[in-house]
Amino acid sequence: MFPNTILTAALLAALPAGMFDAPAAQPAAINVVAQEEMTAESLLEQVEQAAEDMQTLRCRVRYTRVQGLLADEQQRFGSFFYAAPTEEATTRFAVHLDRLKMDDRLRPIDQWFVYDGRWLLERNAASMTATRREVRSESDAAEDADTLALDDQSVPIPLRLKKEEVLRDYTVELLDDETLGDWTLHHLRLTPRPDAEGETDRVPLDLWFDSATLLLTKVVTTEGEDEIELLFAPNAMEPNAELAPGTFDTTLPDPADGWEVQEVPLG
Repeated sequence: MFPNTILTAALLAALPAGMFDAPAAQPAAINVVAQEEMTAESLLEQVEQAAEDMQTLRCRVRYTRVQGLLADEQQRFGSFFYAAPTEEATTRFAVHLDRLKMDDRLRPIDQWFVYDGRWLLERNAASMTATRREVRSESDAAEDADTLALDDQSVPIPLRLKKEEVLRDYTVELLDDETLGDWTLHHLRLTPRPDAEGETDRVPLDLWFDSATLLLTKVVTTEGEDEIELLFAPNAMEPNAELAPGTFDTTLPDPADGWEVQEVPLG
């Protein structure tokens, strides 16, 4: 499970057609095991191997949240940016939400969530408010850790699955392939093991991977009574893209420009 850490709460509480915008060039296909020969374990192994070659990711994303018994659906759209850990920096990510669907209408929004390995910046241009929260201590942030990995349990975006750790904490089932437009997706269901060590509040996860690239394409999970779906647009996914300077900058805006800002350290 991905517990309600500050990352999860911040990203999910505010989070979102081509699929979501103009298509990007398709990444090169990689060799995969034929469906009739594939197992959950072999797919996990291939997914882990494919993720090792991904240093950055830029894509369009749609976030859908269905709230409990009321079935009230909230949907937001935006862009997702990711950088894998290096010798100089730990995992970083940013989400820029630019559209909100309400009453079957789309309206523009301008919200950023930026994580630099230590700080999480939430910036809302409409309300001119920004909050910077310390998620990890300076010493922890210096470690070479992948904050988006499944085992780190920070946000439900497991871009870099580790087969051995997944099988340690979950039973994994390979379900039938599904289609999304012209794409075929491999479907894995992860069910928490009752005897797994560490976190005890994990919840089931359904993950879909593009059959051609093995990139994570869809995540479905729950938070309380809410169902959450995160969908990366396959036609607007750019692995190893060059990201703009400042993409992961968590500096607070200048209050002299009219911003209301707040910094929240750990402890």
